[in-house]
Amino acid sequence: MSSQPTPPKNPAGKWDVWRKPKRGKEIIPYMEEGLMLLNEDHVAEAIPLLERAVAERPRYADYHYHLARAYHRAERIPEAIATLQKALEINPNYTMALNDLGILYGLIGDYEKAREQHRLAAQSFSYRTTEKNPFAAQDAATERFNQGIELHRQGRTQEAKKAFLEAANLKPGSWDIRFHLALADYSAGRLHAAEARAQDLLLEDPHNVKVLALAADVAIEKRNFTQAQTCLERAIQHAPDYPDLHLRMGVLFLEQEVYGEAMWFLERAVELNDNYAEAYFYLSQAYLGQNLYAEAQDALERCMQLAPKPDPFHHICLAEIFEKRAERGKAMHEYQKVVNDPGCGEFAREKLKALGA
Repeated sequence: MSSQPTPPKNPAGKWDVWRKPKRGKEIIPYMEEGLMLLNEDHVAEAIPLLERAVAERPRYADYHYHLARAYHRAERIPEAIATLQKALEINPNYTMALNDLGILYGLIGDYEKAREQHRLAAQSFSYRTTEKNPFAAQDAATERFNQGIELHRQGRTQEAKKAFLEAANLKPGSWDIRFHLALADYSAGRLHAAEARAQDLLLEDPHNVKVLALAADVAIEKRNFTQAQTCLERAIQHAPDYPDLHLRMGVLFLEQEVYGEAMWFLERAVELNDNYAEAYFYLSQAYLGQNLYAEAQDALERCMQLAPKPDPFHHICLAEIFEKRAERGKAMHEYQKVVNDPGCGEFAREKLKALGA
């Protein structure tokens, strides 16, 4: 029987080393802080943060949309229009972007384009209402939809789903609401429901990168690796510069212990975004699987530099790399750093004991 201690639970509460990224909710600090400043009407301070968020996530339609909102409030109308157009290149069914673009065209006096945008916005959803002004239903649905987004960011998935369903009753054809319903199902572990919603969305827009990535995440959770790989290959074909997709493909191969393939995709992820802490973490594990200990150490230390807050699990992983390199003293030093941590402490103490501390 092995004398090795049981591995610690990671901060997500799992026993496995791979912390799978949950689709769509990995809001980077620049966006989070920028939105907070924008909501507090500090528009000038918000814009640089939102611009940086867009630069790091150029294929997120939502990020372009929020930056356009800030430009609009700063009266930088041409930039707001161009940014909304970029959001619509990524997601042509983005109802709020269509609607806001119509408003901006109206502000500059291009009424023909304004009418066309409002027509497209109205086409993107159907109404269960007898209101003379259908945009009254849209406004109510948008407000409830935004409440659902905030609840989902707080991890209150049941309340978020209720909000999304109520919004969907007001404009049931909305692509954004239906996508977030699928996302809420996935986050709550309702994999069959999430899969069904994603399939419906892909029937309408088979090239949508967000839905393909969500479908891949669902397939990974269901251990259907072939389907997950197919979804990610299609997504990467349409968005080859999207680092999150390369991260997911790397995680997929790590799940299957195909370390060479995992390494290739994760190296591409950090090439596309050199500040991607999560990708560096997984890359360190891919290197470790290939017995490339020096590279694993470098990648993990880069992850630890970039991580928004200290993670005790990283010290455990670094200590294990030092053990592989027969650097007992350095391994003990890393374990010592987390002996009092609630999640990793017991494992670290047992490892220290096994190392003769």
